[in-house]
Amino acid sequence: MANLEEKLRRADQQSFDKWFNRWLKKYNPEKHMMDAAMKGFTGLLIFDEYSDTYPDRRDPYEKRRMADVRFFERLKQEFPDVQLKREQVPHKPLIGSPYSSIRIRASWGVSHG
Repeated sequence: MANLEEKLRRADQQSFDKWFNRWLKKYNPEKHMMDAAMKGFTGLLIFDEYSDTYPDRRDPYEKRRMADVRFFERLKQEFPDVQLKREQVPHKPLIGSPYSSIRIRASWGVSHG
């Protein structure tokens, strides 16, 4: 019989996988990348932890899931032909302590000379 820690890890991973699959179906990043490419863009911002531009990204639960390194790893598995970059972006407010946020970008490196 598995110990409690192992059961908790397995439950966490199963929950994450279920969430990611739902997100992938709902958000449809491939469609967003195709739309961006058709408009002449060569990349797409998939996640910006600091920005609340998109209503579905205001949800703290979804932000936490997307900031998880497993989210980035799963994106790389789903889109192996797209360049994906996960970066920590430093922020230095005028008042308060500096902090950083996570940003994930996709690019397809099309060059128009």
